[in-house]
Amino acid sequence: MIIREGLVEAEVPDDHGVKGPGHRESGFYNAAQKLNRDTTICFLNTVRPGLALDAFGGSGIRGIRFDREIGIKTVIAENNPRSVSMIQGNVARNKSSCTVIQGDCESVMRDFLFSFIDVDPYGSAMPYIDSALRNVRNHGYIGVTATDLTALTGSAEKVTRRRYGAFLTVDDLKHEKGVRLLIRAVIERGAQYDRAAVPLLSFWHSHFYRVIFQVSEGAGRSDQLLEKIGTVNINGKDQGPIWLGNMESGEIIDSLNVPDHMKEPGDVAGFIRSLKNEDICPLFTDLRTVCSKLKTDIPKVSSVIERLESMGHIVARTHFSPTGIKHSASCSAEEIESAVRSN
Repeated sequence: MIIREGLVEAEVPDDHGVKGPGHRESGFYNAAQKLNRDTTICFLNTVRPGLALDAFGGSGIRGIRFDREIGIKTVIAENNPRSVSMIQGNVARNKSSCTVIQGDCESVMRDFLFSFIDVDPYGSAMPYIDSALRNVRNHGYIGVTATDLTALTGSAEKVTRRRYGAFLTVDDLKHEKGVRLLIRAVIERGAQYDRAAVPLLSFWHSHFYRVIFQVSEGAGRSDQLLEKIGTVNINGKDQGPIWLGNMESGEIIDSLNVPDHMKEPGDVAGFIRSLKNEDICPLFTDLRTVCSKLKTDIPKVSSVIERLESMGHIVARTHFSPTGIKHSASCSAEEIESAVRSN
């Protein structure tokens, strides 16, 4: 079937995944990952890197969008010969200048000097992270998509320990902890090669986590990042280790350059700009948990925010939960409880 996404028209399998992660097939296309691709387009249009790699081509739509929507020279790598044929057809359909290579993405990473490498595999991204970190150019960027959320949230305890060397409990904070665990894993891998991977955009949506890093050479900078990794105590249990530093780049968000065709009410730009709230503090407070403790109904989140702001605190919503808030360190648990009771 033919679908349209952004400015690109592409042939994709008739039974492509519409919700959830879909399933592996020739010409793989996951419609639920559109937000992933849209945010990446906005990011790339802001930082304007040189040569980009779509490391897992599938239908080719990601790489073709890089080329057609923001004019970035792009290589698309894909191992499956049937997928390669579909990608080549989609490249021709869109009059794209993308270079399509049939081969292992890690080999392709070594053959070019990429300024941006997009690691968006089916399943865990970790087997490919080392190659991306080693081969992206200095001060270049890597985008990492993870769909192994059972491991990253601690739902599969043994897998979490084996794959990420961490312990997490499943609770209201699971997705923020999961994103922070992914960031920690990439930072530690980079540090092994004296490469500092700084997270610039990080978020959770549906069945995936997405983090874009800037990678720079330097043991000293890597050491500084490692100092921001640690454990957290939640309900009497030490959890982690996870990343406890900033997840977003305020500079990138403030200078966001949205392509004209993506400027519309409720567009992706609003979502990206809301991510700046996530760095008010590490780990949000969920009002559901507070209200459960107080044995009261959940009030309007906006009312609680207004009450806490009137006390002089910085407070905002988080994308991790519709009932979650981020707040400045000066805001105490007792004040949050007071704000809930007052509503």
